[in-house]
Amino acid sequence: MPFLPHLPIRIPNSPGLPIWWDLMWWLFQILVMTSLLFYFNRIAGHLDGEDIRTQEQKVIESKKRP
Repeated sequence: MPFLPHLPIRIPNSPGLPIWWDLMWWLFQILVMTSLLFYFNRIAGHLDGEDIRTQEQKVIESKKRP
């Protein structure tokens, strides 16, 4: 066996994982990653909106000054 073993390591006399496990794992990963993308997109949009509002307020305040 080399210094760093490569995965997957074969286990003798193991029945292995059923085929449905791979499908469920991929579906789980897709759902988690999609929800994270939507969550971060929402946060980024909220932060961008705050930034735009503060910039607009600064412009309005600078125009009010003589």
